[in-house]
Amino acid sequence: MQEMSRKNQYFTDSVIRRMTRISIDCGAINLAQGFPDFDPPKAMLDRLNEVCYQGPHQYPITMGAPNFRQALARKAGAAELGEEPVGAAARAQYARLVVVASDASDHTWRRALSFVAGTTQITLRVPFTKDQLGFTIGRKELAIAAFTDPALALAFVKALGQPEKHAQVLEALENRTRRVQQRQKEAKAHTRNVRFGKKK
Repeated sequence: MQEMSRKNQYFTDSVIRRMTRISIDCGAINLAQGFPDFDPPKAMLDRLNEVCYQGPHQYPITMGAPNFRQALARKAGAAELGEEPVGAAARAQYARLVVVASDASDHTWRRALSFVAGTTQITLRVPFTKDQLGFTIGRKELAIAAFTDPALALAFVKALGQPEKHAQVLEALENRTRRVQQRQKEAKAHTRNVRFGKKK
């Protein structure tokens, strides 16, 4: 038998096989690899039979299926998409950052500014077209959106890669993120104290 290359010694098992081995050793429930000992529900199989002929049969893009990302963002309450939802979020002062596409109309930009007028909410023209913004969340196009989660808004502005240009915006979002995280920490401590009593 031909000797294998010495380079092979540096290759390890896949993460899935490793986690399977660990779960067997520990007697844990293994969510890394499925070994169901029961049949799926009939309704699921029937639905699968319908959709498997509809397509598309393709791996999603690296960052995930656009419609799934859009649904997740809305479910998490992290983003609002389109003029009406953005306006509603801004009026309720939940819009941490309102972003407007580079090729959006002047009317849309003025609307965005009017949404946040008299508040500490931030508006930003971004270097993405309506088509590019829309593509990232599974729409044909998107002219205006709002981040309602300050940490997500901060990550977005950091990803633009122009810290000098957006220094004030970054500073404001960093402060808001710290405040929100502090409130979350205090709320968690309060819940723990209520359940288990305050530590002396």
